[in-house]
Amino acid sequence: QHATLENSEINQRDMLATYLFQIEFHLKSCQNLIKDSTRNDIPHREFVEKTRSFVFELKTILDSLDTTCHEQIEKMNAQFSNVEFVCRKSNDAISRDPGPMQPVLNDYPKNLSLVAQKTTCKFVSKWFNEYPMLEYSESSHRTFCFACRLFHKGPGSEKADLAWIKTGLQSWSKMKGKGKGKGKKGKLEQHFTSSSHMASMYRLSVFKNKHLNVEHLIDANHRLACQKEESIFQINKKIIETFFDCTLFLTKQGLAFRRDPQEHGNFIQLINLLRRHNPLLNSWFNDNKFKSHHVTYTSARSQDEFIEQIGTYLIRLIVSTIIRYVDNDLNIYERVIALKELPTKTGQAICDFILTILHDYQISTDWLVGQCYDNAPNMSGCRRGVQNCMKIALKRDIIHVPCGGHSANLGVKHGCECSTEYIRFFNLIEEIYNFLTSSINHYHTFRTQINSSTSAVTVKNLSITRYRIDDKVNTNEKITPDDRKTKEQSINLQKAILSFEFNLLLNFLNQVTRQTQTLTEHLQKKSLDLVTASHLLFNTNKVLMEWRNDDLFLQNLIKKCDDQALRNGVDIENEFARHHHQRPRSVKIDSNSKTGIHLNRIEYYVKLMREILDYLVVSLSEYYKLIEEKLQHFCNIFPGRVNQLTLDNAKKICEIVPGILSPELLYSELQLLKNDIDSCTEMTELINKIKIIRHGYPNTTRIYQFLLALPITVATNEHCFSKLKLIKNKLRSTLMPDKWNG
Repeated sequence: QHATLENSEINQRDMLATYLFQIEFHLKSCQNLIKDSTRNDIPHREFVEKTRSFVFELKTILDSLDTTCHEQIEKMNAQFSNVEFVCRKSNDAISRDPGPMQPVLNDYPKNLSLVAQKTTCKFVSKWFNEYPMLEYSESSHRTFCFACRLFHKGPGSEKADLAWIKTGLQSWSKMKGKGKGKGKKGKLEQHFTSSSHMASMYRLSVFKNKHLNVEHLIDANHRLACQKEESIFQINKKIIETFFDCTLFLTKQGLAFRRDPQEHGNFIQLINLLRRHNPLLNSWFNDNKFKSHHVTYTSARSQDEFIEQIGTYLIRLIVSTIIRYVDNDLNIYERVIALKELPTKTGQAICDFILTILHDYQISTDWLVGQCYDNAPNMSGCRRGVQNCMKIALKRDIIHVPCGGHSANLGVKHGCECSTEYIRFFNLIEEIYNFLTSSINHYHTFRTQINSSTSAVTVKNLSITRYRIDDKVNTNEKITPDDRKTKEQSINLQKAILSFEFNLLLNFLNQVTRQTQTLTEHLQKKSLDLVTASHLLFNTNKVLMEWRNDDLFLQNLIKKCDDQALRNGVDIENEFARHHHQRPRSVKIDSNSKTGIHLNRIEYYVKLMREILDYLVVSLSEYYKLIEEKLQHFCNIFPGRVNQLTLDNAKKICEIVPGILSPELLYSELQLLKNDIDSCTEMTELINKIKIIRHGYPNTTRIYQFLLALPITVATNEHCFSKLKLIKNKLRSTLMPDKWNG
């Protein structure tokens, strides 16, 4: 408890010292103000404002220091009032401060050999009073010297008697020197007056002096360094806040940060302007203790980090709320109704956030029939996700459709992640990007090459890499290496790009992503309905399954890459043997490893492509089943199945779709429209017919209005949000913030 209290006092004292260091740093600004007071070129008003600013900053620190001192004093007074004083009842070794072991016994053990000689045969307790450093061990019944036992090492202790240090003494008759002749000293007097004992006593006294204690001095220096470090941290924190304010100013005004030369950029010039009017900022740049680390936070990299941090913060905390609705003429609309800051990212908080927005804009939740979010757990989770929280809040079932665009893209992503070959493939793509953008010469050569091509575009980062690989190869051939390391890197990249495996993975991924990209583009259409989306998923999955089962298709893809690799001078078989040599299994794992299957090159890559297609097919199949599950009660009102519609189906539909009161009337309307529905081949054609006859069949119109209102993807909403963000950044300086809240 005492150690905890002492550590608490040290921490509190360090806190006060941090404020004192900040005051010391601000006093340098006071010296600059004193110099400015004698300058005639500074107007008096400017000098007064600088002085007032200095006083305000200093007063802020002093107020914080005063508050901290007051709190610590109140805390100490409270602790002192709870102290209980106890009387010392015993004089045993445990209750005393640490020191020599001096047990006072009623009777000490006797040395039987000395009893016969009729001399002192046992230890005498009064020796403790005569020699305070004397110790007695109850376990060995021997005596020691406390000071010499602890501090016998050092100058002056070369002739120290080890008996007083390690073995101990038991010759009680020789302790006082009686019977040894006139003037003969006993062992006690001999030792406690010796030079070795005096040296040990000196070292003990130094140890007891806390101000001279080496451990204390080291701890004091460490605490002083920590206090300075904390004060520097607090000052740097204020400087970083100033730099973030500069970043926000430039982004709001749509101004560029840098130019050539760098010191003429807006960011640095804005900081230089603030330095003229902010003594703290100016002294921070001029202080020598900051220059040792060469940190100014004004480099191009630091500016990019400021921008990135602000962008990440905005993306993380701002959410867009979009509603999809269908009017009485069966026209589909999507509207962004709010772009607001998100308080937290939990499912319940986001649900409450959405309901508050709908209430603020007087949008009734009675007609809320569907919800669509991305596949994040806090959005689409079946327990704590927004979709389940929304059902609980409104006390009814609301159809939830996971985002189709995200699901399709995640299928491709996770399918590639299950292959180590594709992991290496994307690592190589990233390495190519880093190589091209690491040097102005490299990037200029690459830009020159792609400008001469009609189908190439600029290189992007890993997430949106788009360029022709032929242009990259030609760029590598034209780049003049800056050094040996760059030359080796360029050669290695070119070999990797020309390899058979890289081209096969690239061509196969191109085939797959073309198919999934077509699906994603259709899913992002605002006019798309859930029924048509289900057909698109089924057809896309069917094509992928045909590819998976078509050996000829996969082998032709391999043969095409074989021809390309041979034209590039690549030894295909040698490359495969080098990268995919099948090592024999350990006998502990497989006792008959020789009977295992050994795949040749064609079989190996066919197996690889099938694994990715299998994962993608399973992913899309699961999503297709989920969509079909959402539409299970509506399947008999579509073309080709309307003849199977029953009254029970109509009753179930009435329970789901709001606004339909009579299942019998709905069933009658659908029976009358049976031939018209069967004559249609697509959902779009059926909707166009319903638009014409909607006034005569209100219940049927309500059903198809319900189906059209169900969302299928949030990707279109994200695109609207991106465009809106561009407009908002462009016009931020001329529009009031509340205009974007309406």
